[in-house]
Amino acid sequence: QKFLWFRDNLDESICPYTREDLAILIKAYLARNDDEIKEILEQRRPGRPLTPKQQLILTAAETERKEAMRGALDVPNLMDVKTLKLLHNWDGDMNSMHMITETRIKVDLGQDSDNDGDSGSKARSASNISEIDKAIETETGMLVA
Repeated sequence: QKFLWFRDNLDESICPYTREDLAILIKAYLARNDDEIKEILEQRRPGRPLTPKQQLILTAAETERKEAMRGALDVPNLMDVKTLKLLHNWDGDMNSMHMITETRIKVDLGQDSDNDGDSGSKARSASNISEIDKAIETETGMLVA
């Protein structure tokens, strides 16, 4: 599912991606469920436990954020032209995933790295990160470090 998201969100004008470009895309990947997380937290009645599905969504989001901040989140290596082309043309077949190389990049979720304003839609603001992270920490007991 991660590879599909990256394939579907590639910017065809960038080839190959720089570390900064990839970091912006990773921030967008991490933000993909923020609206659903906000909805879960807003609709939840006080004192009522989360459903297993809701708990899974919150835990997965928190785990991915932690991995990205530690530099342990595996993502397609879009800095490599060959991998970028393979991912762009990939049909979603799980048997061919091994051809797509991965990399790990540490992402600072406390600040946006885009300076041109054009990438702002792909990256979350620091205040939004804090709001989501705090809500997840409250619900799951997991701390963002």
